[in-house]
Amino acid sequence: SRYNLNTTKLGDNATDAEKAAEDQAKAEGKYCWGRECTFDDIVWPGDKYDYDCDMGRAHVPTSVLSFDPLPYNGNVDDPKLSGTGQEGNLCALHEESGRPGAFESKCPSRRCLLTGEKSTGSDGGTTMEACCAWDTHVWLYADPSIDEGTEAVRIPAFYVTMEEGSNLLTSVANSANAANGASVSAVMYGRWKPEYNPSAVLIWALGVFVAGLAAWLSAAEYREEG
Repeated sequence: SRYNLNTTKLGDNATDAEKAAEDQAKAEGKYCWGRECTFDDIVWPGDKYDYDCDMGRAHVPTSVLSFDPLPYNGNVDDPKLSGTGQEGNLCALHEESGRPGAFESKCPSRRCLLTGEKSTGSDGGTTMEACCAWDTHVWLYADPSIDEGTEAVRIPAFYVTMEEGSNLLTSVANSANAANGASVSAVMYGRWKPEYNPSAVLIWALGVFVAGLAAWLSAAEYREEG
């Protein structure tokens, strides 16, 4: 989830019972700074890292959102903040310009994230700012600090976008409800990579050409004098 809670551990003098209670509460997302977590302890997604308000902004009534359990109830809120206006996306319905289809045309992901910024709506109710979510692939790379001879990593892992994850979860749910007991599986493939990098060779050749041309042009006066 892109929503987290601002938690901390107890001091070194805490008893074993207090530490055990804190660990249990933290596992349930209910313990912040030695007390019960509140709405103010939510760490919201980051501007430009998780969302971009220039690509779509809306002010969503908080009365239709759920933060129980903290920090964010994805099962309830995600469907309301995804899709098109016809599909009920609250960001599309409450887009700040008020133009039909404006959110879908500006936001490629058709998903939005809450920023935590509250305001008062025209009806006097409380609204929260929501902006277009970045939904791009994140590439995984090996950690060069880990010795390859220590232990080989055998568990494949990869990131999927929110849209791909939603489609996968929908397929799993449909499979579970299907009468024929159809199963859902995901197959990972490695993208083909050339043995040599043609673009690197082209860049090298271009660099050599530019350097040679610059040297030849800069020596024009010497050639004329000669």
